[in-house]
Amino acid sequence: MMSATTVPQGLKPLRLLGIYGTADPSTALRTGAAPLRLAPERGLLNLVLLMAALLAVGASGFAQSANGLTEVELKGKGMFQQRCALCHLPRSYDDDSTYGPQLSAATVTGKEAVVREFIRQGTAQMPGFQYGLTPEEIDSIIAYLKTVK
Repeated sequence: MMSATTVPQGLKPLRLLGIYGTADPSTALRTGAAPLRLAPERGLLNLVLLMAALLAVGASGFAQSANGLTEVELKGKGMFQQRCALCHLPRSYDDDSTYGPQLSAATVTGKEAVVREFIRQGTAQMPGFQYGLTPEEIDSIIAYLKTVK
């Protein structure tokens, strides 16, 4: 059985975020890999890049994500994908048909109260989610749908 620190024959030594080699000196001797050591110049570079990325995200604020959606809209997107996508998104890449109507900003904007009731109560073809979704989750789905083109 192979331990977690063993480098199998024919594989390159461990190289991860500026850490090179193997943690087991006996494996290093057997496989020719260098013992585990830090490459300070690479570690510093990775740290600087990580800090720059964090500052860039922080500068835009936590309410706005990288793809332009707020936290509420992102939560709504997740809820939509989990609860609604099966019926309201195309069945496959080569088939645009859906079981229910395709939803977008055009079908929701200005009709938020009606859409909220559809989601809560359902219809003859659609189940209601009044017991499965909180009012905040329903509002987040509506907020997300208002971003869909």
